[in-house]
Amino acid sequence: MVLAPLKYSRSLLRECLRTARRVEVDVTRVKSLEELEKLNEGLLLILGEDKDVLKALHYVKSRDMLILGVSKTENNSFLMETTVERLDDALRAFSKKEYSVEYSSRLKAVVDSVETPYALNELAIFPRKSATILEYSLYINGEFVWRDIGDGLIVSTPVGSTAYALSTGGPIIHPHAKVVSIVPVNSLNLTRRPLVAPLESIIEIRDIVSNSACEVIVDGGYRIRTVNQVMVKKGEDAGFIRLSDALLARRLEKKARMSIDISSLPPSAKLILKVLEYEGALTQKDIVKKTMLPARTVRHALAILVGNNFVRKRPLIRDPRQDLYYIEAK
Repeated sequence: MVLAPLKYSRSLLRECLRTARRVEVDVTRVKSLEELEKLNEGLLLILGEDKDVLKALHYVKSRDMLILGVSKTENNSFLMETTVERLDDALRAFSKKEYSVEYSSRLKAVVDSVETPYALNELAIFPRKSATILEYSLYINGEFVWRDIGDGLIVSTPVGSTAYALSTGGPIIHPHAKVVSIVPVNSLNLTRRPLVAPLESIIEIRDIVSNSACEVIVDGGYRIRTVNQVMVKKGEDAGFIRLSDALLARRLEKKARMSIDISSLPPSAKLILKVLEYEGALTQKDIVKKTMLPARTVRHALAILVGNNFVRKRPLIRDPRQDLYYIEAK
């Protein structure tokens, strides 16, 4: 078993290693995420939250390197299979081969000849500066589909269809379906709708024009600037360890219910919510820097999110004059 090299608290790390020794499972620790690219098979243990799984999967190339997500507490994570408290039972079940493997499709992109990491959720194209429109042409397998003007474009996997893409009007896709969804964000063409294409399709976004520099964002974390063209294609699947027969309908219902709750939020609040989900706790100053939204817009959006219990805040320990905004684990 390999422990993903992410930032863990000492107490959490000690507890994990003690549990592994107790059930007689050998743990290998690698020094950097880049080392994960060389691993071809085995079990990768990821402690933390969904964002930690997404980050680690940028470096996992092989579908035979199975993922076991372990959350710190019972929360709203969708990629985590168990908790630290139940890690003992999870490792025993893995040792006895009492588990199933769920393979999830991933995407990868070539941005102006530079290849991106794999995306488990989505690849998004947006101008770096907020409130700036993007103009582009969409091609699928070399065939012209549309020329559009809007805030951006999201290409989503089935797993990602219930993430960012859903909040921008995309469809919910069965996680085992071999398709991708292409979701225009706030198109100026009112007839423009999301498009579902086969997973094997070669999707090209060409002739990109904007008054701001544009970038491709992989799973809300990795960013790379694009000048003219982005090509998206199928990547290597990711294999997740499943220890229980949780009903698919229940998982989809949970995501759909959450999307309904946030559907009435203004775009700025949705963006900040997504940034906090991926980045973790941030100050207002950090949020302004990462979203490039005006400070006044950020203050207003945070007031809405806090008032509706989507986001919590607490004083920053090193500077009590500032507040730290975060999504509370439930």
